[in-house]
Amino acid sequence: VLSLTMVSKIPMFNLKFKTINLKDNKIRYAFLLSSFVLLFLFHFAGIPFVITLYVLISVFIHKIS
Repeated sequence: VLSLTMVSKIPMFNLKFKTINLKDNKIRYAFLLSSFVLLFLFHFAGIPFVITLYVLISVFIHKIS
């Protein structure tokens, strides 16, 4: 699945932080926090959930824009 997202036409959001300001990076911080929670709860089995969350957030962000 990860390799398919790398070659897909879906524009993915990046995790580059230009500043550490919460206002400008709400989605990035929310993704990182939810990823840590998923990995803490499910350990190694949480990785597919994190990938799915990443794709869903990317689709949601670019659909709004």
